[in-house]
Amino acid sequence: MEANTAMRVDEVSAPQTLNDAVAVFKRWPEAIVWAGGTLLYRRAARENSKAAVSIIDLGNIHELKTIMRTDRYLELGACVCLADILDLPATLSLEPLRTAVGKIGSATIRNMATIGGNLAAKDFFMTCFAPLICMDAAIEIRDKNGARWAGMQNFINQDGSPAFPSASILSRIRIPISNWNATAIKVMGNMEAGEPCPATFAASARVEKDILSEARLILAGKRLARDRNLELALAGKRLPLAARDMDMAKQNGFLAARAAGFSEDKARRFSANLEAFLSVSLEAGI
Repeated sequence: MEANTAMRVDEVSAPQTLNDAVAVFKRWPEAIVWAGGTLLYRRAARENSKAAVSIIDLGNIHELKTIMRTDRYLELGACVCLADILDLPATLSLEPLRTAVGKIGSATIRNMATIGGNLAAKDFFMTCFAPLICMDAAIEIRDKNGARWAGMQNFINQDGSPAFPSASILSRIRIPISNWNATAIKVMGNMEAGEPCPATFAASARVEKDILSEARLILAGKRLARDRNLELALAGKRLPLAARDMDMAKQNGFLAARAAGFSEDKARRFSANLEAFLSVSLEAGI
């Protein structure tokens, strides 16, 4: 990095195991976890911070780079790079995550950036967070109290802001292997073009005999908007949706986005994306 944009690094630790990494947090509770480093580069360039930081480099921890598949789940180590996710077999059900990953930066960025770094940002939800909620993914957190699994919804504050815990390491992501009849991803904005917090629309749905059995409809950026009551109200509806049901979805989506703090423009775009998914995209996926 250029000298005028670089953060000042005070101490660096490169642990060989997860237990060692957690132990470092006991000495440096405010340390920054380093994996691919792409988000930190952008933040340093944007903020021009001169504050000294301590860094925990996870690059030597082999288990964070592993990919494991069972009959029910795909498990990704937090340091698996985004490019490796795109290289997984096309026959593996990874939508809408695969599409989301393909929309992140350039090939160079995807070779550096990790899935864990994308999910553990504390200031806003990056591109992969919303699609992984749509896929009912869970993440494993390591801290001084041990390891625990939790659904990704548990890492959202009541006001819709990120709630990733401090002095913790995201170690694994567990994704159920299941097919969705229709999925959609739309990124509103471009971090590479200088927008600090683009928003991501993510949706997934299952259809059984022309009946919408379940749906996930999410907008995530600085906050996350999701109307579970709307998702429940749509479940069991026959396709194509009646006009009143479509109007309800558009209105409730708009209100949910505004309640989460999104601008009127982004709320309207969320509503428009809902309409497109629930009509054109969903019908195409039957």
